[in-house]
Amino acid sequence: MLSPTITDYIHALDSDHATLRTIRAPLLQRDEYGVPEIIAGNSAVIFPYTDRDGRRRFFKCHIRPNPHLRTIYEYVWHHRPTILPEARLLPGELFVHTTDGRSGWIDVVEGAWIEGETLARAISGAAKARDRQRLGALADAFDRLLCTLRECEWAHGDIKPENIVVGTSGELTLIDCDAMWIPALEGHRAVELGTPPWRHPAREANVFDKSIDDYPAHLISITLRLLSLNPALWPGYSRFEELVSTSAQVDKLAPQMAKTAIYNIP
Repeated sequence: MLSPTITDYIHALDSDHATLRTIRAPLLQRDEYGVPEIIAGNSAVIFPYTDRDGRRRFFKCHIRPNPHLRTIYEYVWHHRPTILPEARLLPGELFVHTTDGRSGWIDVVEGAWIEGETLARAISGAAKARDRQRLGALADAFDRLLCTLRECEWAHGDIKPENIVVGTSGELTLIDCDAMWIPALEGHRAVELGTPPWRHPAREANVFDKSIDDYPAHLISITLRLLSLNPALWPGYSRFEELVSTSAQVDKLAPQMAKTAIYNIP
């Protein structure tokens, strides 16, 4: 199995002659020096681009194997609710040469780019400005997102402020579906466990079901609501997650959450 690096993917896509099976003439987003802009994560790298119709979209190329991806993205493509963006997995879409001298066709996730800023950035800006009204609106929007999520038969698997985009109209959209649990994965072990500190401290790979979003969802909701009531909690922090980076801080902010040892929170 090929294991391309981020550099391998950049070389494969950073060309007027990139070898793609179905996508035609993608125009990569570039910085002032002409270098493709990327968003690098722990298991994948994202390339924003503009398609032939002028729509902003993205390629997501994985640097770590995830055997659940095809099942997840087939589900997302056919059952997508409004809180998820359009995304699909294109089998064998991109031809890549790797640094170890091998080459071959690689699956790529492709989808619609969601305009807006992350919830993390929105919270940070509002908290630094002591904007209680804005923080309250974000808290309300997040809780509406959770109400919709509760009605879904799937779980996102990596709920965190960086994986939520605040749209131009204030609506919230979940992005990055790689860690999802769906009914077809019942009985499987999780490949990704979510991001500290936005995951239950006792979670392991065998905990993989509809309940995996409960802890991060409630933790974010409670903390954001407390911050909207008292923005003075923010000083000294550069990121929202630093508010809950230790158990002592969680206990101070939301003792009812810190005492929760189960996933199915009423």
